[in-house]
Amino acid sequence: MRVANVSYTQWKSLVSAKGLSTQYLDNPDSYDIFAIEYNVSWETRVLKDGGSNQTDFEANYKPSANQPLGARPNNTASIANTFTSTGTGTALTTSLSFDQYALQVQVTGTATLTTWNVVLEGSLDGVNFSTILISTHTLGQGVIWGNGLTAPTIYIRSRVTNLFLGSATNIIVTILGQA
Repeated sequence: MRVANVSYTQWKSLVSAKGLSTQYLDNPDSYDIFAIEYNVSWETRVLKDGGSNQTDFEANYKPSANQPLGARPNNTASIANTFTSTGTGTALTTSLSFDQYALQVQVTGTATLTTWNVVLEGSLDGVNFSTILISTHTLGQGVIWGNGLTAPTIYIRSRVTNLFLGSATNIIVTILGQA
């Protein structure tokens, strides 16, 4: 969690613009006021000095403050693409950055001598993609998970770089991203 200390005026503007919930701690001579936005805590302090900030906080924010924040919304998306040859799948996007990923390859039909090389790629702009995970026929049809990557990504997609179906009909590549 990142703590961002701001002035009371800035804090009010952030809470209003972003629709954040007010939280506070009641100290003997001040209020420690904060609002949580995903992994940022916007924080300020208002002195109990009878001034305009104290009056404003007590009249406009304190009565509805300290309500349960609830859980962070779960931003999960998945898509399955069917491939009969090499190619690129449809990209998933999020307003947050994906921090967990999964890739699964399933063979349809008889899987005799089926060979593939499937990559999960990530991008910040939806144009320039880099490899995040790789699935090959030697790994089998299981799910490959990835998380805790050092670089965030906004778009993810599957791409088949090598495919020999043998007697199989196609492969189905499913990707999942969670922010």
